Amino acid sequence: MRRTYTSFLLCLVMAGGTLRWLYRGHYLEGWDSVDFALALHEFDLVKQQPHFPGYPVYIALAKSFQWTIRPFVMQDTTALILPGIVFSTLTVIPIALLASQWTERCITSPTLQIKNERSCSKKRSPRSSSLSNTNPGAVLWAGVTAASLYLLSPGLWLQAEKPLSDALGCVLLPWLALTLTYALNPSAKRSSSLWWISTTGALMGLVLGIRLSYWPFVLGCALIVLIQRPPRFKELALWGCGGLGIGTCVWILPLIVHTGVEELIQASIYFSTGHFTRWGGTVFSDEIGLGRYMTWWWGIWAFSLGGYWPEAPQNVWRILFSISFCLLMLGAILHKPIRPAILSIGALITPYLLWILIGQNPERPRHALPPILFLYPLAGVAIGAWMLQWDNTRLRLLPPAIGTLAVIFSSLITFPLVKAYAETMPPQSALVEYVKTNFDPKETRVFAWGTQRLFAHHASEFDVDRARGLSNVAAVVRTAEFQGTVLFTSKLGQKLSKYYCFDYLTTFRRSKYVEPWFSTLSVFSYCGIRGDSRKVLQSANRHKTMPKTDTKIMHASLFAALLNTNTN
Repeated sequence: MRRTYTSFLLCLVMAGGTLRWLYRGHYLEGWDSVDFALALHEFDLVKQQPHFPGYPVYIALAKSFQWTIRPFVMQDTTALILPGIVFSTLTVIPIALLASQWTERCITSPTLQIKNERSCSKKRSPRSSSLSNTNPGAVLWAGVTAASLYLLSPGLWLQAEKPLSDALGCVLLPWLALTLTYALNPSAKRSSSLWWISTTGALMGLVLGIRLSYWPFVLGCALIVLIQRPPRFKELALWGCGGLGIGTCVWILPLIVHTGVEELIQASIYFSTGHFTRWGGTVFSDEIGLGRYMTWWWGIWAFSLGGYWPEAPQNVWRILFSISFCLLMLGAILHKPIRPAILSIGALITPYLLWILIGQNPERPRHALPPILFLYPLAGVAIGAWMLQWDNTRLRLLPPAIGTLAVIFSSLITFPLVKAYAETMPPQSALVEYVKTNFDPKETRVFAWGTQRLFAHHASEFDVDRARGLSNVAAVVRTAEFQGTVLFTSKLGQKLSKYYCFDYLTTFRRSKYVEPWFSTLSVFSYCGIRGDSRKVLQSANRHKTMPKTDTKIMHASLFAALLNTNTN
C-alpha cells in the first residue's frame, strides 16, 4: 500500500506540474511584477528593483531559473513564474503527508480503539506511516483527496501562474507545518525533535525572505508550541529560534552587504510609511466598514476556495462544491479526535488572519491565500476519520464519494479560469499595447497610477505621469501648456469631475475571478475644463460605434468618476 500511495502522489506531482506549465502566464501584469523583472537584471532597492524588503530568496530562485532556461526561453516572465510552478507542484507532498499524519495520530476507530492505544504506546519514527496499519485505505484517501483539492484550488493555481512571489511563499508553509508536526510528535526521539524544530525555524526564516508579510506565522508556530507544551519545551524553543536565525541570516546578510545598512533602513522606513498610510489598503489608509470585511470574505471563499457567490462564473458547480466541501469541514469539526489538529491550525493561522484584516489590502485576495492551504488537509482527515468511524458498514464509501465529488466540482470551476488567464491579456498590458499601437508618443501624454511602471518597461518612449485624480491631470496639462492628446484611465476619480471634459475611448476587461485588482480598465481622452457635467456624458455618447457592453462600462466609469471613486 505504501508503494501505491507513493505512485498516486508522483502522478499528482507530474500532472500538476504539466498543467501549470501549460496554463502559465505570459505577461508582466503590474507594478510589482515589473519590479521583479527589473531586479533580475539589476537588483537595487533604491530604484525599487524590487521594492522593500527586496524578496531576495524569490529573486535568487528566479535568477537561477533564468540561467537555466535562457538557452530555450528568453522571457523574464517565465523565469519569475517557474519558482511558483515548481514549488507549488511539489507542495502536494506535505499537503498529503499532513493529512496522513493527522489521520494516523488523531483518528481511532471505535472498534479498534484498544488495539490502537496499545500500538501507540510503542516508540516509532515521527515519519512512520499508518499505511501498514489495520485500515490503510483511510490514510490513502485522506492524503490523495487533500492533495487533489489543493492542486485544483482556483486561487492557489492562478497565483502559481503569476510572476509574483506569493505562490512561492505560500507553498513553503505546508512544509513548515509538516516539520513542526514531526518535531512535536510525543513518540519522537530527542535528536529527531531537535532536528525537525530547527528545520521548522530555518524554513520560517526563508519564508520571510520570500514574503516578509508572512511574519505572523512565526507567532503561529510559537502558539502551537505553547499550547502543546512538549516535555523538552525550553530546548525546542531554543533550537527553533536558532533555526529561525540561521534561515533569516541566509538572505538578510547578503542583502545588507549589497544594499548597505543606511540605504536599507531608509528604504524600509519609506516603504512601511507609504504602505500603512497611503497606498497599502490598510485600516490606517482606507475606510473601515462592513464592505472591507465582505471583500476579505469574498477573497477567501469565492476567489481562493471557489465557493458560491451570486455573480460568480460556473455557479452551478460552485454550489455543488460548496455543499461537498462544507460537509467535509463539518465532518472534521464534529469528529472529536480531529479537534487537536483543528486547534493547531487555528493557532497557526490566527495571527496572520488578524494581520491581513489590519495591515493588508482586501482588494488583493492573494494576501488571503495562506490560511486556506490548511483547510485541504483537514478535508482529507475528515474523510479518513469517517471511513474509520463507519468501517465495516455500508456508509464506509460515503466519505470518499463526497471527497471525489468535491475534487470534480473544483476542477470544473478552476479549469475555465486558468484557461482564460492563459489565453487573455491583462487589462494593464492591453492598455499599454493599445496606446503604443494607436498614438504617437511625441504628441501623447498619459496619466495613470499603477500602470505607469508597465509603460516605463514596455513603452518608455511615452510620457507617463502618476495621478490620483482629474485635478492632477488638469494642473499638469495647464502648467506644461500641452497641446497634444492627453489620456487617463478609469482608475482616476475626482470629486469635482463636473468641471472636466473627457471622451470615452475603449475598455479592457478580464473576469475579476481571474484578475481581481484590475479586472476592468477604461481609457479616456481629456478635453479640458467644462462647467456642466451633463455635457461630459453627451460627449461620450457621440461614439456610436461603441458596443453595448462597452457603453455600460463607459457609463459605470463616468459615474464612478463623478461620484469620487478613488482607487489606488
